[in-house]
Amino acid sequence: SLFGEVEEMKPVRPEMPALTVEENTLDLLQKEKEMVGMYLSSHPLDQYAFEIKTFTNCDLSKLPDLITTCEMQKKSVKVMVAGLVTSFKPFTTKSGQPCSKSTIEDYLGSYEVALFGKDHEAFMSYFQVIHTALLIEGEVKERYHLKPEEAAQGKTAPYGFKIKKITLLGNVASTMIHNF
Repeated sequence: SLFGEVEEMKPVRPEMPALTVEENTLDLLQKEKEMVGMYLSSHPLDQYAFEIKTFTNCDLSKLPDLITTCEMQKKSVKVMVAGLVTSFKPFTTKSGQPCSKSTIEDYLGSYEVALFGKDHEAFMSYFQVIHTALLIEGEVKERYHLKPEEAAQGKTAPYGFKIKKITLLGNVASTMIHNF
């Protein structure tokens, strides 16, 4: 009947099927960044917040200013930074030497790392896999030593960030705490 002798029909909510595959959070975050230009729901480094807070002493966004300050004051500084590899580009120099440029990114900024010669050989494997979380120990110091006659003329060598050691951020807590 039109006015009520029939029971009200209520829709039945369908059950959500169980996930058969584990959700890949990193892929979801990367899609967020591609679509919006930034991470919205979380940051890939959030799972390493303890390690970053405890073992780093500089943000990647402040590294260029630190290099400039060290160059002006003619001093070296040990630096520990953490970040996520966002790009890797291998190439060859004019002399045929293999090298690479990589970009690492943290919460506040990014920094481009250029690896040449023995540094390229030693550290390139860490940068080849995009989205690898790394703790990088290094030093801000002169990029190269001047010849005595150049130093006598008043020339100065430019300063840069020299990598000494790289550790996967996932292994940092167990490695660093074990060493204490």
